[in-house]
Amino acid sequence: LAEEGFGVSERIADEWADNQKILAEDAESRRVYLPGGRPPRPYDLFRNPGLARAFRLLQREGRDGFYRGAIGQAMVARSRALVEHAGAVGEATLSAIATAMTKKYSRPIAALARPNAGLLAGLRIRVGDDLYESSVAGQLAALAATV
Repeated sequence: LAEEGFGVSERIADEWADNQKILAEDAESRRVYLPGGRPPRPYDLFRNPGLARAFRLLQREGRDGFYRGAIGQAMVARSRALVEHAGAVGEATLSAIATAMTKKYSRPIAALARPNAGLLAGLRIRVGDDLYESSVAGQLAALAATV
């Protein structure tokens, strides 16, 4: 069903449309559940090849494929905020970032610090595929792209 898809009913299409804003907030949810940048309309065919791949992996590798394999790794990546920093970052800052990301994503997010002198100053935070850039290097790169 995930591979071949299913026809979206009117009721499901309405629910999907009602939740479009929430789905759009997360890059992965946006990619999977808003194909073409919009919720599926009634009678559209919705496919989820990523879910089909996950099912095949589970069938082939069993629970180890979930807990120790690619699925578990992807879940961990989406459950942590990797905080790159040029200078020192204190526990209070990491705690505040974890709290803010937990609230934004409506799931527990742990903040992990990693030094990156190439940022010059500021922070770069990655949660799954989402990137929050506030470093001087990022701002300079954005400025250079406009010139």
